[in-house]
Amino acid sequence: VASEYYIKRIEDYPILLAFLKDMTVKPYPEAINKIVDTLGQQGLPQVSMPRTPYQSLWIEWVKMDDFGLHLADEPELMDKVMVALGEHFIKCVHATVETRKNAEFYHVTIGDNVHAPLIGPAMFEKWCMPYYNEASEILADAGIVMFCHLDGDLQSIADVVDRCTFHGFDSFAPTPDNDTTVAEAVSRWKDKFIWANFPSSVHLESEDVIYRTARQMLADAREYGDPKKFWIQFSENLPPNMWRKSIPAVNRAILEHGSP
Repeated sequence: VASEYYIKRIEDYPILLAFLKDMTVKPYPEAINKIVDTLGQQGLPQVSMPRTPYQSLWIEWVKMDDFGLHLADEPELMDKVMVALGEHFIKCVHATVETRKNAEFYHVTIGDNVHAPLIGPAMFEKWCMPYYNEASEILADAGIVMFCHLDGDLQSIADVVDRCTFHGFDSFAPTPDNDTTVAEAVSRWKDKFIWANFPSSVHLESEDVIYRTARQMLADAREYGDPKKFWIQFSENLPPNMWRKSIPAVNRAILEHGSP
């Protein structure tokens, strides 16, 4: 989230519209190829897509408090702005497909950082779902799997997420930090990969609690979903100086879980 936003008043939106109209989107395989060469056999590039319209506005352009007032005061203008952001998003999808022709990568992620209380089911259905579905179809035709960074409370939008055709969750944030368990996620969205961030608050616990939490996450994925579609990530900021304790404990849980 930006520390200071470009848009502070209604009068600022025409500038954003002009900026989007003037913007050119081009394939850029050179950047990805450089990363692939650097990684070698040690990893895969994760290609990032722009955010969908609603999420882009409040994260990148306008303070959430002001955004809510602008939506109430000028709904037609705000629709126009979000449509323009959506058109830019789809241009980037097509540029990604073109990039894939000259670069080796197999998945992309949309860093939407969706937290359901900040968007609600109606806005999520209008400004996220259609773009997810169109993009995932275009990308799938090019052999690219699409993940969405949905990392907040999801219960209130779960029915809409059911109708989203993206291929997986990036940085899914389970309990105790948010309102959806690993068991609920893997059983409900069996068609999707669940890449789950290890809960940030648990890094503060003892090594034993960290270890047992990781084992439980893995056990739930095996019991209620497809374990081949689940993994544990460290994809959010860890509390300072906790990694030396927590990462080895989680790693030990993974190795023991995967052992015969």
